[in-house]
Amino acid sequence: MYIRKTLILSLILFFSLPIALLLAAEERVPKHSERLPSTLAAREKYKELITSPFDKNSGILPDVVIDPIEESVINFFAEVTARRVNLYFSLDYGLDFSNVKKGSCQIIKIPEKDGNSIGEIRFYLKDDPQSYVSIYPDSVSGESRMKIYLYGFLMQENIKIPLPIKEIVTAPFERIENLTSSYVDWGFYLPDPSAIYSDDVMRLSGRIIPLLKFLRDADDGAMDKDANYVYINSLEPQEGEGGLNCSGFAKWVIDGIYYTKTETYTDIAVLKKKYESLRGSRWTAKIEDSQDPFFGLDWTRNLALAIARLNKPEVEPAEVDVSDLEFHSYVQNVGYPLKDLKTVLYELAVRSPDYFYLGSINMITEDLPGIRKHLHVIVMFPFIDSFGEFHNVILSRNKEVSLKELETAYPESFIHLVKVKADAHFDPPGMKFDPTIRRF
Repeated sequence: MYIRKTLILSLILFFSLPIALLLAAEERVPKHSERLPSTLAAREKYKELITSPFDKNSGILPDVVIDPIEESVINFFAEVTARRVNLYFSLDYGLDFSNVKKGSCQIIKIPEKDGNSIGEIRFYLKDDPQSYVSIYPDSVSGESRMKIYLYGFLMQENIKIPLPIKEIVTAPFERIENLTSSYVDWGFYLPDPSAIYSDDVMRLSGRIIPLLKFLRDADDGAMDKDANYVYINSLEPQEGEGGLNCSGFAKWVIDGIYYTKTETYTDIAVLKKKYESLRGSRWTAKIEDSQDPFFGLDWTRNLALAIARLNKPEVEPAEVDVSDLEFHSYVQNVGYPLKDLKTVLYELAVRSPDYFYLGSINMITEDLPGIRKHLHVIVMFPFIDSFGEFHNVILSRNKEVSLKELETAYPESFIHLVKVKADAHFDPPGMKFDPTIRRF
């Protein structure tokens, strides 16, 4: 009797084991879509309308659908023209999709072709109209393909989804993730803040910004190793109260970290060191002294090296360069197109959350035709906050600026980046406050 019971129990365990393993494996799959609010309830309600022929989509009235699981409000409305129908499933209030919210969905219908009027389905990954997954029908296979855009930059394309687009209409986004996880790192696009969150970059930028109003602007201005205002070119003392230019401001930021570790400030003479073996050509060698076209590149590298060599004295200049990104191609000593800086910083915030960056903006100028000149330095603090939201604080010559302002000021330019380990301890030169006031 005992043997029979044991045998029965063994058989039950044997046949149930594969199911248990499958369930366990499914639980181990990261459910990133749990952080992407769902519009599934509304899409299921309007499935018949979505999949109906193009000419049936007229006179569509707005509606509000309550998701029974997430208890979220989904606003459904349509925009109908002669050549296109936009079906919006919005997680924002009102009938305006320009301020799109993360998780919202847009279905684009076009006049029927091959019996299918669904031209595209978009799932929005951020509170940004240019950050979305684009799914469209594959006319050859009958299945679907996918592209991923982040802040207007095409990150990935031609990703196969083994489902016809009509099935995706009522598919939870998690299913799309699981079907494409071999090709897409969804944790990159929908980051888990508990896995990558580091507050040193955020805290450092938060300490610097309140001090900007105390800084003055001056061409060719910086503070030397004794915290005196001097001119970078001549090292002579500045007239009047003194101030900083873009390079001097970047030095001021680095000095604030450097001083907490050494009780000294960086030396301008060392920061002006040139790396002619790493950059330039026989053409630029002729104007090294008169034009100094690589000043910003050399200066930012030396500033980054000043911090890096505190822990590792043998660090070489190329080791502080940001040159190995997954979605952006690096041009040696030139960097990345300035217009792509937002997604460059996003990638860095996710992949290297403990660093901030110095940038040297460079472009072809009229006074040096055919030669790329490094002519402006900025400081950047990209980070993902504890809610998983991306921020990019950019400081340029003693003030905070937007990417749009930079692109307007430096059209068709590139930016070379170097990395600096962030540290929330910050004690910059020239800030002579009472100790009780300094504890901000």
